[in-house]
Amino acid sequence: METQTDKINHADMVRQLAKDGNKILAELSPLKCHQWHMATGISSEAGELLDAIKKVVAYNKPADRVNIVEELGDLEFYMAGLRQAFDITREETLEANIAKLGKRYKQHQYSDEQAHARADKESPALPENAIEQSELDAVRERILRNNAIQNMMETH
Repeated sequence: METQTDKINHADMVRQLAKDGNKILAELSPLKCHQWHMATGISSEAGELLDAIKKVVAYNKPADRVNIVEELGDLEFYMAGLRQAFDITREETLEANIAKLGKRYKQHQYSDEQAHARADKESPALPENAIEQSELDAVRERILRNNAIQNMMETH
Protein backbone atom coordinates (compact mmCIF):
# COMPACT_ATOMS: atom_id res chain seq x y z
CA MET A 1 0.00 0.00 0.00
CA GLU A 2 1.38 3.38 -1.00
CA THR A 3 1.50 6.00 1.74
CA GLN A 4 1.47 9.79 1.56
CA THR A 5 5.24 9.87 2.16
CA ASP A 6 5.69 7.84 -1.04
CA LYS A 7 3.96 10.55 -3.08
CA ILE A 8 5.75 13.74 -2.04
CA ASN A 9 9.29 15.01 -1.93
CA HIS A 10 10.50 17.24 0.85
CA ALA A 11 10.56 20.51 -1.12
CA ASP A 12 6.92 20.05 -2.16
CA MET A 13 5.95 19.12 1.37
CA VAL A 14 7.55 22.31 2.70
CA ARG A 15 5.69 24.40 0.11
CA GLN A 16 2.41 22.75 1.08
CA LEU A 17 2.84 22.86 4.86
CA ALA A 18 4.50 26.23 5.49
CA LYS A 19 1.90 28.74 6.63
CA ASP A 20 1.39 31.46 4.05
CA GLY A 21 3.05 34.72 5.04
CA ASN A 22 -0.06 36.70 4.08
CA LYS A 23 -2.13 34.66 6.53
CA ILE A 24 0.43 35.24 9.28
CA LEU A 25 0.43 38.97 8.51
CA ALA A 26 -3.38 39.13 8.53
CA GLU A 27 -3.47 37.50 11.97
CA LEU A 28 -0.86 39.80 13.52
CA SER A 29 -1.74 42.31 16.19
CA PRO A 30 0.42 44.90 17.97
CA LEU A 31 0.62 42.52 20.97
CA LYS A 32 1.71 39.56 18.80
CA CYS A 33 4.32 41.79 17.13
CA HIS A 34 5.63 42.81 20.56
CA GLN A 35 5.76 39.18 21.74
CA TRP A 36 7.61 38.18 18.58
CA HIS A 37 10.02 41.11 18.97
CA MET A 38 10.81 40.20 22.58
CA ALA A 39 11.30 36.49 21.79
CA THR A 40 13.51 37.33 18.81
CA GLY A 41 15.53 39.69 21.00
CA ILE A 42 16.11 36.88 23.51
CA SER A 43 17.36 34.61 20.76
CA SER A 44 19.63 37.29 19.27
CA GLU A 45 21.10 38.35 22.59
CA ALA A 46 21.61 34.71 23.64
CA GLY A 47 23.65 34.27 20.46
CA GLU A 48 25.76 37.31 21.30
CA LEU A 49 26.34 36.02 24.84
CA LEU A 50 27.24 32.60 23.46
CA ASP A 51 29.79 34.21 21.15
CA ALA A 52 31.40 36.03 24.10
CA ILE A 53 31.63 32.76 26.06
CA LYS A 54 32.92 30.86 23.00
CA LYS A 55 35.87 33.25 22.82
CA VAL A 56 36.76 32.37 26.42
CA VAL A 57 36.26 28.62 26.11
CA ALA A 58 37.32 27.82 22.55
CA TYR A 59 39.89 30.54 21.86
CA ASN A 60 41.32 30.95 25.39
CA LYS A 61 40.75 34.71 25.29
CA PRO A 62 40.28 36.55 28.56
CA ALA A 63 36.63 37.04 29.46
CA ASP A 64 35.26 40.41 28.35
CA ARG A 65 33.31 40.97 31.56
CA VAL A 66 31.89 44.29 30.35
CA ASN A 67 30.47 42.62 27.23
CA ILE A 68 29.13 39.63 29.18
CA VAL A 69 27.36 41.96 31.63
CA GLU A 70 25.98 43.96 28.69
CA GLU A 71 24.62 40.85 26.95
CA LEU A 72 23.12 39.51 30.19
CA GLY A 73 21.46 42.89 30.68
CA ASP A 74 20.05 42.77 27.15
CA LEU A 75 18.68 39.29 27.87
CA GLU A 76 17.07 40.57 31.08
CA PHE A 77 15.48 43.42 29.10
CA TYR A 78 13.92 41.13 26.49
CA MET A 79 12.88 38.50 29.05
CA ALA A 80 11.16 41.18 31.15
CA GLY A 81 9.38 42.45 28.04
CA LEU A 82 8.22 38.96 27.12
CA ARG A 83 7.05 38.21 30.65
CA GLN A 84 5.09 41.48 30.67
CA ALA A 85 3.52 40.63 27.30
CA PHE A 86 2.18 37.37 28.78
CA ASP A 87 1.45 38.83 32.25
CA ILE A 88 4.01 36.56 33.90
CA THR A 89 6.09 37.81 36.81
CA ARG A 90 9.78 37.08 37.26
CA GLU A 91 8.94 35.50 40.62
CA GLU A 92 6.41 33.19 38.95
CA THR A 93 9.05 32.12 36.45
CA LEU A 94 11.64 31.47 39.16
CA GLU A 95 9.17 29.54 41.35
CA ALA A 96 8.16 27.35 38.38
CA ASN A 97 11.83 26.69 37.61
CA ILE A 98 12.59 25.76 41.23
CA ALA A 99 9.60 23.38 41.26
CA LYS A 100 10.61 21.79 37.95
CA LEU A 101 14.23 21.26 38.92
CA GLY A 102 13.17 20.10 42.39
CA LYS A 103 11.27 17.26 40.70
CA ARG A 104 14.21 16.49 38.45
CA TYR A 105 16.93 16.53 41.10
CA LYS A 106 16.23 14.89 44.46
CA GLN A 107 17.23 17.18 47.33
CA HIS A 108 18.41 19.66 44.69
CA GLN A 109 21.60 17.67 44.10
CA TYR A 110 22.85 17.22 40.53
CA SER A 111 23.61 13.82 39.10
CA ASP A 112 24.03 12.67 35.51
CA GLU A 113 21.48 9.92 36.09
CA GLN A 114 18.81 12.39 37.19
CA ALA A 115 19.69 14.74 34.34
CA HIS A 116 19.11 11.91 31.87
CA ALA A 117 15.96 10.60 33.56
CA ARG A 118 14.31 14.06 33.62
CA ALA A 119 11.73 13.08 36.24
CA ASP A 120 9.97 16.42 35.70
CA LYS A 121 8.93 15.34 32.22
CA GLU A 122 5.99 13.01 32.25
CA SER A 123 6.17 10.23 29.72
CA PRO A 124 2.73 10.12 28.19
CA ALA A 125 1.49 6.74 27.07
CA LEU A 126 1.92 6.27 23.36
CA PRO A 127 -1.33 6.30 21.46
CA GLU A 128 -2.45 3.07 19.82
CA ASN A 129 -1.57 4.48 16.42
CA ALA A 130 1.99 5.48 17.44
CA ILE A 131 4.62 4.73 14.84
CA GLU A 132 7.38 2.33 15.83
CA GLN A 133 11.00 3.25 15.06
CA SER A 134 11.22 0.44 12.48
CA GLU A 135 8.26 1.96 10.63
CA LEU A 136 9.90 5.39 10.70
CA ASP A 137 13.10 3.88 9.35
CA ALA A 138 11.18 2.23 6.52
CA VAL A 139 9.45 5.50 5.63
CA ARG A 140 12.79 7.32 5.72
CA GLU A 141 14.29 4.73 3.36
CA ARG A 142 11.36 5.09 0.93
CA ILE A 143 11.73 8.86 0.94
CA LEU A 144 15.46 8.63 0.28
CA ARG A 145 14.89 6.11 -2.50
CA ASN A 146 12.16 8.25 -4.09
CA ASN A 147 14.33 11.36 -3.89
CA ALA A 148 17.24 9.50 -5.46
CA ILE A 149 15.00 8.28 -8.30
CA GLN A 150 13.61 11.79 -8.80
CA ASN A 151 17.12 13.28 -8.87
CA MET A 152 18.21 10.68 -11.42
CA MET A 153 15.20 11.48 -13.61
CA GLU A 154 15.86 15.22 -13.41
CA THR A 155 19.51 14.82 -14.44
CA HIS A 156 18.72 12.66 -17.47
